[in-house]
Amino acid sequence: MSESHDTGSQKLTDAPAGRGSTRLVVGLILLVGAFYLMVNSMVDGGGAYFLEVDEVMAAEQKGYLKPTRKVRVKGKVVFGTYQNAPGTIEHRFSVQGERDQIRVYYKGAIPDVFKEGGEVVATGSFTEPGLLTAAELTAKCPSKYEQDNISPEARKQMGLERPEEK
Repeated sequence: MSESHDTGSQKLTDAPAGRGSTRLVVGLILLVGAFYLMVNSMVDGGGAYFLEVDEVMAAEQKGYLKPTRKVRVKGKVVFGTYQNAPGTIEHRFSVQGERDQIRVYYKGAIPDVFKEGGEVVATGSFTEPGLLTAAELTAKCPSKYEQDNISPEARKQMGLERPEEK
């Protein structure tokens, strides 16, 4: 005689234990992996960090920078190094840190506030030792917006008069 366990409308069956928990674990692993990739891609490409020229050169000389590694380098444009052939959007210049310099090649529109001696952040990768091929270039706004360079009349209108100006 075979016995059947019947509890009204439900039949009890022997389902493999753990099948639901395996799906949960796999789902969590996929979710954590997707989160990691999202955060990693934001830091690689869109983060607000940058390295100073000297830091980048030290890393490159020690072999820490892969040739295709994207970096953001901050420095001052060296006087006398800016070159641009008339009618082209190809620009060459050097940026300097405390000790080192990096040559930069950039193909694109130069920011309006770009100038020799001005601060820039170039984003790109090293295509040869000491040469950063930039895909993006930003320049610091000129100091005319800083309080020291505001005319006495404008300072008075803004309520920023200095004692010697009263």
